[in-house]
Amino acid sequence: MWDYKEPDQELVDAAVRVFIAIANNLAEEDKDRAIKMLNNSFSLTKDITLRYMAISSLKDLGTAPGKEFEENNFVDHIGCGKEVILTYPYNNSYPAGGNLALADGIKGTKDRNDGNWQGFLGDDLEAIIALNEAIAIEKISVNFLQNIGAMIFLPVSVEFAISEDGKNFKILATHDNDVSPKQEGALIKEFTTDFNKTNARYVRVKAKSIGVCPAWHSRAGRKAWLLIDEVMIN
Repeated sequence: MWDYKEPDQELVDAAVRVFIAIANNLAEEDKDRAIKMLNNSFSLTKDITLRYMAISSLKDLGTAPGKEFEENNFVDHIGCGKEVILTYPYNNSYPAGGNLALADGIKGTKDRNDGNWQGFLGDDLEAIIALNEAIAIEKISVNFLQNIGAMIFLPVSVEFAISEDGKNFKILATHDNDVSPKQEGALIKEFTTDFNKTNARYVRVKAKSIGVCPAWHSRAGRKAWLLIDEVMIN
């Protein structure tokens, strides 16, 4: 019997480069085929550079990337591919895309095991996105997952802040969670803040964890999970 093994990621990425190159050289009448090839690239690679090569090609084809890859939970925003600095390390049970997970352009689904949620066990979240240069932004959004059966709870509150030097931050807003921690089933809640366009080099998001499962929970007192997928900056 053939012993199937997952292909090496470097080999996959090499194939994606070929896909993008072919798509970029297809004739006008093959536009639909080119779009399909570029979208397939998103599901094959985790390399941010390759993803945005494909996004750029989609834009050149006059296609809004959001429309094409939102079905695959991809999102295009200013922070994509930027450095993520975490105060508290993520837990390896929910690593998502590793160090760049919160700025890799991939949103999570209601399936906690879809590979796109980064988890913190009993810890708060404090993430700083380094934009590398002063960029005018006007909106910051984050998604969190709740699934109390799996000890995953929404944060108590979320704070948004920006900075020019990465040290002195101006708090833009703090939002309390308004969803009951007893609400069953899987749900995703977006926390967002809109503001007048402001230049920022650093964006910080703090999320206060519930800490431990509440007294009424079947696993009361055990450390609770906090799961986030992406810090979206526009």
